[in-house]
Amino acid sequence: MRSHSTYDHEPDLIQRFATGDPAAFRAVYKQLYLPVLRFVEQWVGNTQDAEELTADTFVKLWNNRERFETLEYIRAFIHVTARNACINFLKQLRVKTTRQ
Repeated sequence: MRSHSTYDHEPDLIQRFATGDPAAFRAVYKQLYLPVLRFVEQWVGNTQDAEELTADTFVKLWNNRERFETLEYIRAFIHVTARNACINFLKQLRVKTTRQ
């Protein structure tokens, strides 16, 4: 099965990412940021909140960078993390709205 990666040297990218190479993080970020932002915007319906949740998602990715073996694992982590951030955000919003 062929990877959906746009990188010819994905194992090298993942290794550099895992060791904290900022250029490797930028490459991953550049590829995944807009799809994640759009996904989060659909959930929360607000660009400003979506940008903040997306940024938090990438911080969590960076903090867990040594855990990933492939770009597909990174995509899965980003998706689950962003989804969970949206769910938590909407729960907090509902509680805040109820209290008011």
